[in-house]
Amino acid sequence: MGDFLNYIKLNIDGNSCYIRKDFINLIKFVDGVIFDCDGVLIDASKSYDKTIQITVNYILSQILGFSLPEDLIPMNIIYRFRASGGFNNDWDTTYIILLYIFSQLPQNFQRSFTNIYKNLLDKSKEPKERLIIVSSHLREIESVKDLKINIDELRDGLLKFAEKADSSGIDSLERLLNGEALSTFKEFLNYPNSIGENLITTFFEEAYLGSEIFERVYGIKPKFWFNKGMIENEELIIKEETLIELTNLFGEGKLGIVSGRGYYATRKTLGKLMDYFNPKAMVFTADDLLKESSFDKQKELAKPSPYPLLKAANYFHGKVIYVGNSTEDLLMEERANKIVNKFLFASVCNDKERLEFFLNKQVDIALHSVNQLPKVLRGF
Repeated sequence: MGDFLNYIKLNIDGNSCYIRKDFINLIKFVDGVIFDCDGVLIDASKSYDKTIQITVNYILSQILGFSLPEDLIPMNIIYRFRASGGFNNDWDTTYIILLYIFSQLPQNFQRSFTNIYKNLLDKSKEPKERLIIVSSHLREIESVKDLKINIDELRDGLLKFAEKADSSGIDSLERLLNGEALSTFKEFLNYPNSIGENLITTFFEEAYLGSEIFERVYGIKPKFWFNKGMIENEELIIKEETLIELTNLFGEGKLGIVSGRGYYATRKTLGKLMDYFNPKAMVFTADDLLKESSFDKQKELAKPSPYPLLKAANYFHGKVIYVGNSTEDLLMEERANKIVNKFLFASVCNDKERLEFFLNKQVDIALHSVNQLPKVLRGF
């Protein structure tokens, strides 16, 4: 790692963190802190990441008629999509992975899928029925029965595909994929659309939340998943003492959240710690996205759009520290600053690669853990 002369390096709780020298003069103007959720407040590596894998695996296995490895989509591929700055939404990541894999299937399979979808499927059927009808007809075709997939080649190709992504997200990659069969597959997936009407988000949310919570949140009975959800695997990163210290520093109601997840999922994992955050300074874009069915409108609402951060920061009068851990978080903060210059960025980087990335981007603070933040602020 290079020599970052404009940073002060501190050791807090046994781990290093970095503070830009010119940030020190701005601390007195800070009015509060807004946090990203996943990877900052909550460890979601065994929930959201796992749900992407499960959703892709389930849909493909049903269509192909045979089981695929549980680790079909390795974590490094998921992280590569996120690093582009355009795939903060895990539904989008699931969607583009499915499109790519379908595009790599043999042409005769794609033609068979298209013929079945166009000629045999009642388009008004709900997602599970559509999946069952298409998969049952595909399994009657001899060439489909003999279909084999080279998993290693598929992963290599998918990783190279992910490396072409940029901050425009789906738009940056969808244009690289074309063909009549792929258009049919998109129509089959019916993404984006509301829960219960499109296959990806319906299965994803059922698997993530679990059947009981899914029904409570969305008011419809699950069709695919009848067990506890991946959300049960989440663990807290943020400590209550950290929130107490920050509240003492800035005062009541000076902590907010901007997250790609929904309110209920956040409340479920944070529990009583949610009470430390000001409801007026919390934005959960997953809830907003469910109200919109077009990609263009969704892009206006979700990271790295500045909208969520600007909305959450309306309550604050002075400067605001935004704590994030992803490229999308940094892009959102940079875009928000072009509209209202009031944001400072604290990155959470618990690995060397991410630390070097954020320091090269000249972020204001680079933390090993969000729990270091109060001591950093008190130190100056």
